[in-house]
Amino acid sequence: TVSGLHDFSRVADLAEHFGIETLLMINKWDLNTELTSKLERLAQQRKVRVVGKVGFDRAFTEAQINRQSVVEYQDYGVAKQIRKAWTEISQVIDQHQSSALGGYSSPSIRPTFPKSQKSEQDETIS
Repeated sequence: TVSGLHDFSRVADLAEHFGIETLLMINKWDLNTELTSKLERLAQQRKVRVVGKVGFDRAFTEAQINRQSVVEYQDYGVAKQIRKAWTEISQVIDQHQSSALGGYSSPSIRPTFPKSQKSEQDETIS
């Protein structure tokens, strides 16, 4: 949305002010590809890495109805995209942690995703 573009600029300005690396995950990118392209260009101009794009998917609603997050609900589709982005985000965090500790790595505390109840195989069977 247009407000999403504006919000990104505000958050990027704030992060830049404090010297914080910014990463971008684009939600519902497929609902307005023109706006998504503008957002990606703006991110590139601002040297913000796009770590992922998640398309619109009814799985979010289905998961909520089942009182779960989408990564708990299934292990394919948007859940797979979110997991992939989380891996990249975790790597950036680990790099910053290592730099802050003078190159030494420390065990990081990361939330892990629970086992999904639905797999891609389940979806093709039903």
